[in-house]
Order: sequence, then structure tokens, then C-alpha cells
Amino acid sequence: MQRYKICPQLRLLFSHGNISFFALFAGKCDFTRFKKCTCMSPAVYTPDGRGNCNLGVTKPDKQVWCYVNESHGHPLKVCPDSRESSSRPGLYWSRFACITE
Repeated sequence: MQRYKICPQLRLLFSHGNISFFALFAGKCDFTRFKKCTCMSPAVYTPDGRGNCNLGVTKPDKQVWCYVNESHGHPLKVCPDSRESSSRPGLYWSRFACITE
């Protein structure tokens, strides 16, 4: 199961279709610490139609993610799992942003 470094109790429980289900184990995480970790709006997708937590996509992923809204600060500071995009240089993506919205 997948774990997040900043919130080790949060794990991917299972995926069904294009939706991922997360659960908290052995404690609880304080998601309010990451309220600035949000998705871009309007939504931005990869060139092949992925992203935006699988909402409105043409190609769904097993684990949801979105491009991070940079208006709240640099993605590496506001989202604990943000990574720079290889398909859209300069943008960062996060799975955590889909959970905290």
C-alpha cells in the first residue's frame, strides 16, 4: 500500500475503475495543515487528457491527481507530495490536492 511521508497513516486502500479510495490507519492526519494544497481551476489536463482528479478526463488514471494551484504558494511548499510535471514543464501535480479539496 502507498504511504505519504507527511501523513503516514494515509494509505491507498484500493482503486475501483477510475476512483482511488484512501483510508486512515493507526491515527488521524490533520488535513487542515494542507488547505492551500488545491487543484488548478479551471482544470488543466495532460496533452492526452489526464488529470483533474479524473473529473472530465478523456483518459482516467487508477490513482487520481491534479495540477497544483500555485496562487497559494509554491507547490513544493503547499503540497507534501507535489512533483514537477514531465508533460507540462513548470507545472506541478499532486494526489494529495485531490484529497484536501
